[in-house]
Amino acid sequence: MRLSLLETSFWYGNALRAAGLPTGAVGAAVKMVQWAEAYHGMGTAYLERRRRAPMSFEPTMLRLTDEGATAFSVDAGGQSALLAGPGILDLATAKARDAGRATARVTGLRDLGFLGQLAERAVERGLAVFVTFQAAPGSGDAEALAGLYSQGRGIAALPLEGEDGPLWVELPAAPAAHSRLMAGEAALAAEDLATLALAAAETPAPGATLACFALPPDDCVELAVVLQTAAEAAGAFMIRSCETASLWRTVTVRGLVVADETWDSLARYALTAVVPSSQGSRAQAGADR
Repeated sequence: MRLSLLETSFWYGNALRAAGLPTGAVGAAVKMVQWAEAYHGMGTAYLERRRRAPMSFEPTMLRLTDEGATAFSVDAGGQSALLAGPGILDLATAKARDAGRATARVTGLRDLGFLGQLAERAVERGLAVFVTFQAAPGSGDAEALAGLYSQGRGIAALPLEGEDGPLWVELPAAPAAHSRLMAGEAALAAEDLATLALAAAETPAPGATLACFALPPDDCVELAVVLQTAAEAAGAFMIRSCETASLWRTVTVRGLVVADETWDSLARYALTAVVPSSQGSRAQAGADR
């Protein structure tokens, strides 16, 4: 089944409302699911599988456990990345713009497969970004990710001046940088992370990290050369800037293709959030009687 971005916005949004996501968080979460579908073809299937768990969307469970000028830690309390992710990125963005860099360490986070979209959003804000995650062994998240994506991941994305899209590199496992950042190291430079992003960690700790850097354009170009050379040598998944822009142009024009059975199940669930049309519901919506 082929669906436009507008259609998926409606259906994903209603599915997330039915799952209990606060209304104010729905817009950002929908973009995270669309990203997972566009980049990896797994957003719809992951959302459909996880909504049966069910997902947890309780903002009061999120706790900032440690905070400094360039680093902070968050205990997500078992909440979904669809709820916690955008706020974590906002805090990291503010710190990176003030101090030039910021690192976030997150524990107790679920629905990790959607986190990659935060890298795309960070690049749109002009930041170089590294995102890593590792699902806890035996967790529902690990089970959901196993057949769709990967239980650990490392993502690096760089904005390049004059280009339509970012340089994008992914490692299909949590990298060495993940272990060092989860252990509390916050002084890593962007160049160090570029190297560590492409070396797999031996025993990655469950959790997620986000590192943002506000770099001059020339420094981003130099870092892109280092990262691209290392990625090619490592055989990592890489999308060059022209290809990332082309991907979204194609999605905008042709939409997203999802499996009929998966979509039917998710759509039925999404309809539970839609108020049936009646004289009363139309009047409450402001329509003429």
